Amino acid sequence: MEYLEKNYLEKSISYQEYRTLGQQLLDEGTTTNGDNRPEILDYTNMNMYRMNRLDKTTKVNENAQNALSSLSSNEKYYWVVLTESWCGDAAQVVPIMNKIAEEAGEKLQLRILLRDENPDLIDEFLTNGGRAIPKLIFVREENKKLKIINSWGARPAVAQKLVNDYKEKIKQDPELEDFKAFSESLHGWYAKDKTQHTQNELAELLIK
Repeated sequence: MEYLEKNYLEKSISYQEYRTLGQQLLDEGTTTNGDNRPEILDYTNMNMYRMNRLDKTTKVNENAQNALSSLSSNEKYYWVVLTESWCGDAAQVVPIMNKIAEEAGEKLQLRILLRDENPDLIDEFLTNGGRAIPKLIFVREENKKLKIINSWGARPAVAQKLVNDYKEKIKQDPELEDFKAFSESLHGWYAKDKTQHTQNELAELLIK
């Protein structure tokens, strides 16, 4: 896929609209893809707290600032992100994307699409054969088209290894499956990392 169709950008929403939508739907007892199982609602509620915290505390690090300075001031760039409100990795990652985009000013704009409303697009950007989110598509305006430069996601490499190792473990012995314990471990890693791996990988994406 070389170019992103403009209709995807046209129907995308801002980060603040995404945050408002996620909270509004949660208050109504559902999520962005309509999943209203109690455990999913509990998880989504925790995601709201995670995003609120990251919105307040995240500072763009030096690597990301330097990467942003490498972007041409004569170009227009977009981060188009496929996500859903119930996704735990998205709660840890999308606020960081937003902070970096805010730091960029007019050069880089973050736009949000819901994964399950855009199956054709996410299927162009699978992770290990799955529709893992969040998935970021890095786009540049070029001759009135949206040139796809690169993509990233669904999580930093260290977190992805944790996921891969867990999946391999339960593949070898299904009785070892304990998603709640694994999720706590994964989010514990995010907390200890304090957004640094995410920021550094996004910085590398900008430079490449």
